[in-house]
Amino acid sequence: YPNSGIAFHDPARKSGALYQYLKACADQTDDCLDESQVEVVSWDMEKDRLQENRELVVHGEKHWGSDPKQLAKYALLRYFPFLLN
Repeated sequence: YPNSGIAFHDPARKSGALYQYLKACADQTDDCLDESQVEVVSWDMEKDRLQENRELVVHGEKHWGSDPKQLAKYALLRYFPFLLN
């Protein structure tokens, strides 16, 4: 979600693309979907210790590709999200 910035990809949005899968996983494992009840930790392999909060940054490369259908889908979700409601 932070990479795309599109509300449709927000995992907390009940009508979003990810929520249904997260909910199904939580239901099957009796786990919780409330992120205030979840603690994310990450191990720093180089420093051989847990990372601190400010170090939990995800870096990723953006590859747009050249598929017109995928580019149109992105544009639709990014600029016309109200069409999904």
